[in-house]
Amino acid sequence: MEVKHSFGDATSKKTRVETGPSPVLFFWNLPVNTTEADVTQLCANFGNPVTALRLKGKNQAFVQMCSMEAATQLLDYFKNQGSKPVIRGEPVDVQYSSRTHISKKPDSEYPGGLNSGVPNMMVMPGAYPVHYGQSPAQPQSGAAQGLANMPDLPGRILHINITNPTHPVSPDILYYVFSQYGGTILRIVCFEKNNVQQALIEFSDANAALVAKSVLQDHSVFTDGCVLRIDHSKLSTVNVRAGDPNSRDYSAGLGLSLMGSPALSGAPLALSQASSLFSAAQPQARAPAEGAGKCILVSNLSIEKVTPLALFKLFGTCGDVMRVKILFNKRDNALIQFRNEAQASQAVQLMQNVPLFGAKLRIAISRLATVALPPPGSAELFEGLTQDYENSPLHRFKNPGSRNEQNIAMPSESLHVANILETAEEQSLVQLFSAFGLVVAFKFLPNTRKMASVRYSTTESAVSALIALHGASEAAEGFAGDSKGLMISFSKAGTGM
Repeated sequence: MEVKHSFGDATSKKTRVETGPSPVLFFWNLPVNTTEADVTQLCANFGNPVTALRLKGKNQAFVQMCSMEAATQLLDYFKNQGSKPVIRGEPVDVQYSSRTHISKKPDSEYPGGLNSGVPNMMVMPGAYPVHYGQSPAQPQSGAAQGLANMPDLPGRILHINITNPTHPVSPDILYYVFSQYGGTILRIVCFEKNNVQQALIEFSDANAALVAKSVLQDHSVFTDGCVLRIDHSKLSTVNVRAGDPNSRDYSAGLGLSLMGSPALSGAPLALSQASSLFSAAQPQARAPAEGAGKCILVSNLSIEKVTPLALFKLFGTCGDVMRVKILFNKRDNALIQFRNEAQASQAVQLMQNVPLFGAKLRIAISRLATVALPPPGSAELFEGLTQDYENSPLHRFKNPGSRNEQNIAMPSESLHVANILETAEEQSLVQLFSAFGLVVAFKFLPNTRKMASVRYSTTESAVSALIALHGASEAAEGFAGDSKGLMISFSKAGTGM
């Protein structure tokens, strides 16, 4: 039987044969750390994925699309492009499945496939359109022309609609705004279409575009307007016309000097006074946006293990965390908003390179003044990736100069544990903490059994224990003195036990 849609390696030892079109797609040769969300985000470019199932122990997955037409559109697109879909920077294979739907416990479609140990399938209503690292080439006569008849497929180029346009927005202003999040901006074209200010921004790599889109979506360039509505463009490059003031080519590596820039000097309030997103490029000459500096950007997170609550507990040891947002389109990055700038700065100093879930954290101050809450009905809200902790009872530093503030310590292998139930036995407590690593020392503080010191063999074990047991934790039930739970912090005394 002829296989119309299959992008597997012709040299593969096994030949996969399809029985015909189906709304269910079968993916294989996936990167080992691929999640169901990664696969559904790719598929969401062509229609709404209904369900997805990642095969445990196999580099395979099934996705049921909303219709057979949507599944065919995906396969036709990549067939016409002569390329494979890309997930997490690696090409993958896809074809029709012989199944017409995904059930929670389907029989194995391929040897070694599904089994009863596979987690339940995930429903992804309105999954956000994203796929990593793919920038399909398609010749276009001009930057704006290609937007009208091409689907939004993510890649290196962002398409910006600017709503509530209270001021002109030039390429240089957009360069300044979008270059805050790493990566290299190559070209920017501004234009107007259907009475809407629009722009195309070409990055050097897809990851930088993803981060910028995730952070800046629905933010304003100025305090009184110019709201950014951001999508991915399918264009392979942005065409810049010589002498056009609405297009700029930054690929020569000269960057942008905002101070004295002709493009900025004529803009109302020129970002020096009005930007609701960023301080200026040179702080000594320009005032920062009000509240800027309270947020940090944390990267190199474990996508499989990190949660907003875990970050709240860990970073709550050096400041009061107000909000946590794991970026929807780049989930190894998160934004954390503190009560004030000093706490955010302290977090950068204390938490840099701290081991968390097998990786070392990378942290930088963000130019954002606040972490935005997701809009109602969004997939981000559905997945709980953004959490507001402003009214949490676990804040430690509400009172300036308090004892907690004076005893902030860098993460280490030693923990200070308070609010222990007085009748709790030492052996039971050691057993509790040993679930997270080798406990090399444990002792109650002098004259009290309500507090103790715990020392692990590694800092990462101490970090894991704090995240799991601090506060009203189910794991520590029966060991805490009251409903607040165990109060755990890193020990300032270090190894002096």
